Amino acid sequence: AIDAQTGQVTFIGTADYEAASTLGFTVIATDNEGNASRQSVSIDVVNQDDTAPTWVSGTSFTALTNTPFLYAAEATDDADVSLEPVQYSLDPNSADADLLFIDSETGIVTLQQGVLVPGGKQAFTFTVVATDGVNDPVSQQVVASIGATTAVQGTGVLAQGGIQVVDVDNGDGTSTLEFYVDSSVAGQFANGVENYDFVFNYSPDQFEAIAAGDYTTSFSLPTVNDEVAGKLVVGAIDLNALNLADGTPLGSLTVTPLVVDGAQVSVTDVIVNTTDLDSTQIVYGETTIASGTADNDTFTLLGGDTEITGGDGIDAYIVTETTGNQVYITDFMTDEDVIDMSSLLMGKGYNSISDLDLGPAVNGEAREYSQTSMDLLELVQANDFSFDNSFGMLIDETNGKIIGFYDADSNADSIDMQTFEINIGSAVTDITLDDLVAGIGGFIA
Repeated sequence: AIDAQTGQVTFIGTADYEAASTLGFTVIATDNEGNASRQSVSIDVVNQDDTAPTWVSGTSFTALTNTPFLYAAEATDDADVSLEPVQYSLDPNSADADLLFIDSETGIVTLQQGVLVPGGKQAFTFTVVATDGVNDPVSQQVVASIGATTAVQGTGVLAQGGIQVVDVDNGDGTSTLEFYVDSSVAGQFANGVENYDFVFNYSPDQFEAIAAGDYTTSFSLPTVNDEVAGKLVVGAIDLNALNLADGTPLGSLTVTPLVVDGAQVSVTDVIVNTTDLDSTQIVYGETTIASGTADNDTFTLLGGDTEITGGDGIDAYIVTETTGNQVYITDFMTDEDVIDMSSLLMGKGYNSISDLDLGPAVNGEAREYSQTSMDLLELVQANDFSFDNSFGMLIDETNGKIIGFYDADSNADSIDMQTFEINIGSAVTDITLDDLVAGIGGFIA
């Protein structure tokens, strides 16, 4: 409308940028003689934050088993100008809000304590709230159900301990297993090996019975006990120490497998000279292949030679003590899929998370290491104390993989660095620390 006397133009109603970003009209000026002049006018409408956020995430969600992660709240505020980023909260009066924690910036909902397990609570009901700080908050009720988990165990060396086992196919249905001190610990025996003990464990359903006479060694005083089915208890002494640099095995064992794939053996209770060494676990056979679905999926990485295709949805890959270095994920999606260390760290005694830069190590506090350069690998392997109580990953773009690491000793001022490797192919060029997650006690890294 225009005031005929003053020429002031006013808008009937309220100007709305979302309805029209500009207003156009023509004004006509007429003098007393009836002479008229026209002029077109265009006025920009200033955008205001007058529209509340709208929900993008749904009201149901398949939570990621064996992780603390229940739901990813997401609301968009792009219908108008946004003066502040969207902030998220939980309605404290909603059913399971007292069990949960929400990150106000990311909208990630997690358990306050522990991880989601198949035998625990199977569904959580809660209300998420989003606000842009200007308009009225919006809320929606969510039901998050616990999804299934796929335990993926492949073939090959699941756990490489102090004894390396070399399999020689004899071409007649039998194999010879040669036992060596693993190169990672061989430096402890620079003066040679004078004695050793170990137990070779196998399944009688997977191998023909193994007798004491099937084991041979160059040591002068061997003792081999086969009295217990599925176990061969081996010991040997020699006054002339075996020089490991000569490449001679501690001993050899002839076995006859009864199955083509899936035969499992382990070497436990290892003592070389007077040193206790870690156990070795092996599964023989072809690469294990696992596939996900169109929904969210959880894969527990138990180790061995595995190839996993996660499929659509958010996929979580759960790291365990035996994950090892033979896992290949064919379709890892950065900024969506996650490599999760929550259960692993909690199992090692950690109860909170912080950034490494916040100060010295504290008992039970896992510290996320912010650097990802492969130049750090040597320091990790050397148990450098700058990694005390830390976890993180190194990015190996050359080989398309990440090397995860963690201190397996949750006590401050003591350190036991462990590593695992996951091949993610070309996705390695885009992966960041945001794709390696851990959630403990409401803290998320």
